[in-house]
This record gives sequence, structure tokens and C-alpha cells, in this order.
Amino acid sequence: MLNQTSPVDRASVAASSLTNRSRVTNGRVLLAGMDKRSAPGRRYRDLCEAYAARLGGLSALGVEDAALVREIAAQTIQSEQNAAALARGESIDTEQSVRVANVLNRLLGRLERRAKASRTREPSPIVDHFSRPPVRSAAP
Repeated sequence: MLNQTSPVDRASVAASSLTNRSRVTNGRVLLAGMDKRSAPGRRYRDLCEAYAARLGGLSALGVEDAALVREIAAQTIQSEQNAAALARGESIDTEQSVRVANVLNRLLGRLERRAKASRTREPSPIVDHFSRPPVRSAAP
């Protein structure tokens, strides 16, 4: 008979390593396979930093917020490329351009709601309680 361990037992034996993660997760790169030295790569990095600033900066972002910022930056670049092609007189796929604009608009709305929520987040009652100076009662 085989000695089988439950997933919980295996998880406690093989804890996840902080260094055995992807470069994107570790924050070493913004997007896998992208050359940060190219013009689009630099633009992407600048956009990520600008959008992340609304949420407290790149280093303060959780996984979900970082993914949102990266997607907004990618959609912004696509929208800019469509606009540049149109300005050069090239024909563009207007249906695709409208889709990109709509997706970008929805993503920017999500970013704004998250930024607003982070600005208006009220402190917890415990933090509020301990941040006040102690009240001394008058001596009888």
C-alpha cells in the first residue's frame, strides 16, 4: 500500500520559494519577452509607472492591480498606434480601433474606482483608537 500524503501535508513540506517565481512576479520585468530598451518598451514602462502612481506606485501594487496597470498600458499603446496610423493616412480597422478604445475606457474606469477607493478608505476602528492620545481622568 502506498503512503499518500494530503495536499496540505505536501504544502507544508514544500513551502513556496520567494526566489523561484517568474520575473514578472518578482518585479524584475513588467512584461515577459519585452525589450525595455525599445521605444515601445520604454513607453510601456512609462505608462505603467504613470498609471501605478494613481494607486500608490508600482512597488505598492498587488497582483490584481499590477495586472490592471499592465493591461491599461498595453491598450493605451495599441490605441496610440491606431491613432498614429490614422494620422499618417493609413487605413486602419475601425472596428478593432473602436474595440480598443472601449476596452481602454472600461479599464481606466476600473483604475479610477480603485484609486478613489484607496484614497477614501477609512482607517479601522482599532487603528483610530490607538492613534489617539490616551484620555486621563481627573483626580478626585
